[in-house]
Amino acid sequence: MVSSFSRYALAGLMLCAGCLMAALPAAAKEKKSARPGITIESPAQGAIVRPGSWVTVKVRPDAALKAQRVSLLVGTWEELWTVTDEQPPFELVLPIDRKWSGPLRIVLSVLSRREKLVGSGELLINVVPSDTPVSIAVTDPVRMLAGGVSNDRQEHINVRGTYADGTVRDVARHDLGTTFHSSDPRVVAVDGEGFLTAGVPGQAVVTVKNGPLLETVPVQVEARSAAR
Repeated sequence: MVSSFSRYALAGLMLCAGCLMAALPAAAKEKKSARPGITIESPAQGAIVRPGSWVTVKVRPDAALKAQRVSLLVGTWEELWTVTDEQPPFELVLPIDRKWSGPLRIVLSVLSRREKLVGSGELLINVVPSDTPVSIAVTDPVRMLAGGVSNDRQEHINVRGTYADGTVRDVARHDLGTTFHSSDPRVVAVDGEGFLTAGVPGQAVVTVKNGPLLETVPVQVEARSAAR
């Protein structure tokens, strides 16, 4: 069973899973026994999957959980997918959206006969397109402030790749073939994921490449006093 929820459903569902994961260790200490959990038999953590494919997630809850249903949650704040299986062996088939790319975090929840959350787990897989984009679009010119706390001096370069079938994906990641280079790291440094850190006041250009595709982002770092 596959369905889609709004972004407001995600916060509540994630909070429930998080509360359970925090509460179970305490319960285990009280009982002085090993905490029951779930085993994700496939795919392996970090497995590479392709956009538009289907992934079967095989889950084996510990017998002590008395599981009656397993739910899978995955998606973004804009759209959340949930997949459920109500009969063991629990095998949940997840469609990988063609727009997805990069690491994909999947939250698994185990429910009892009375719909009580009794177990949870996480699976991280990597969605990697089999082809390369035909064009890329990058962030507009960036203005930053020198000095201050680190959070005050960081920005991110957004890179959207358009593929031959018209699909647009976020490709601002080294593992998706995108690289970043600053013309002057003293002014602005950039890491492999496109995060900028301001240095001394000045101007620099960040070059963004994905295969043969190339775009540039001008960056101006201003002194804090001058920006007021």
